[in-house]
Amino acid sequence: MSVLSELLRPFSVRRYLSHHREKSTLFVRGEAAGKFHKLLSLETMDHIVASGFLRFPECKLAKQGRDVPPNRYIIGDASFGAIDIDALYSEYSKGATIIVNSAQRYWRPLSNLCRELERLLSVPVQSNIYLTPKGSQGFTAHYDPHDVFILQIAGKKHWRLYGSPIILPDEKQLFNSSMISVGRIRRRCTLRAGDLLYIPRGHIHDATATQDASLHITVGMRGITWGNLLQEAVTMLTRSDPTLRTSLPAGFAGRTSVPKSVQRQLLRLRSKVSSDLPLAGALDEIADRFVSQRYQSLEGQLMDLESGDEIRLESIVERRPEILFRLWREKNKTCLLFFRKKMLFPAFAGPALKYIGAAASFRPLDIPGRLSNESKLVLCRSLVDEGFLKVSAE
Repeated sequence: MSVLSELLRPFSVRRYLSHHREKSTLFVRGEAAGKFHKLLSLETMDHIVASGFLRFPECKLAKQGRDVPPNRYIIGDASFGAIDIDALYSEYSKGATIIVNSAQRYWRPLSNLCRELERLLSVPVQSNIYLTPKGSQGFTAHYDPHDVFILQIAGKKHWRLYGSPIILPDEKQLFNSSMISVGRIRRRCTLRAGDLLYIPRGHIHDATATQDASLHITVGMRGITWGNLLQEAVTMLTRSDPTLRTSLPAGFAGRTSVPKSVQRQLLRLRSKVSSDLPLAGALDEIADRFVSQRYQSLEGQLMDLESGDEIRLESIVERRPEILFRLWREKNKTCLLFFRKKMLFPAFAGPALKYIGAAASFRPLDIPGRLSNESKLVLCRSLVDEGFLKVSAE
């Protein structure tokens, strides 16, 4: 079962993708209060905050829609950002919400969750933690420029959903309360431990903890849009065509009408874009950049480096499960891209690499294709050294 199936259970992933993603909110009543306890608990939150590793602004406070001044809970130099845990909890007792941004950096279960969702959805994913005192509110009504899953961990929180004044806003179309009317409440729901709420970007919402303290995870998913694809394609076309890099006519901004010469050039540009825009190449470029920039855990890599030469044909190795990668043929080479690395192999290694990429675990001896047994060992050892494979603990 995929992590997305587990989050949405008993709701189906197929229905979420077809009927709700980027369209409408979705409330899923959890089958059990402890549904998300493997991800987080109050005890874990206490451990994360009390560890002393957090710094401002990764850890911050908000109350009634405003950030609490950091000088109330930061030790010494504000640029260093060290948190005064006692002061933090003092502000919390007065109604401030404790926020841990990018919590996947500090807690491995959330890191695994984000990496798996990135693999399934091909979008950047981040997790934030919110601990709100009973009866309090961290943020007033607003929308986010990204989709979110709200995972209720402990306590209860009452949510109000208001609708979407801007359909699928991008990162530059941020919510501005002075310019955008919140409107009427379209839906209310109270999340209890184990419940999930999906809110597409652009949908206004706010929430208040009830009679208990509320702990929830917000999983943010930033979309990669068709507009991003067009922008990338235009950038690629501009790099390859010097006519697109010539300046606009002198004085064009002060003219009251568009000269015929400019009109003709606009027509030529429209024709060029419709015929020469490298959309497929832009898609590959975006995919390569996305895969290369995704975080990869190298836990255990030190031991693997020390034992890599000991790998034998009967040894069990496995692909790191959270890794994102791309594999393709390029002229007379087979290319493997992952985590800022591009490895080139002879074309005849393609079937072997395809097998390795699809297998959960395997023995070098089992690799198909034209490789000799010695070449199979060399290939596996190099992929272990680079962090694509790891030596199985079994």
